[in-house]
Amino acid sequence: MWAVRAPLGSPFDAALDDAVAKLPRLRTVADALLVSDRLGAPVAPALARLASEERTALRRRAEMHARRVPVRLLFPLVFLVLPAFVLLTVVPGLAAGLSDL
Repeated sequence: MWAVRAPLGSPFDAALDDAVAKLPRLRTVADALLVSDRLGAPVAPALARLASEERTALRRRAEMHARRVPVRLLFPLVFLVLPAFVLLTVVPGLAAGLSDL
């Protein structure tokens, strides 16, 4: 990756481009590192902002997944739990009531 290629003499931007070609999710990090390298700006604020954005995106994905869980639980509830509840509670009461007639 870029940490190996840059010390071997490859230009920093070429090494980062190679890393991004292998792992496309690194594009934003590579862009932040390149801008910091070209402008001489500190990289820590940019990386902190990127980390915050990634945490927010991760939280959104987790919330979206959590919203799907109740829908997926409807099938076992409707087709397994409710019929078992009816068989174990309602049917014995009806059978006892009908046997008295």
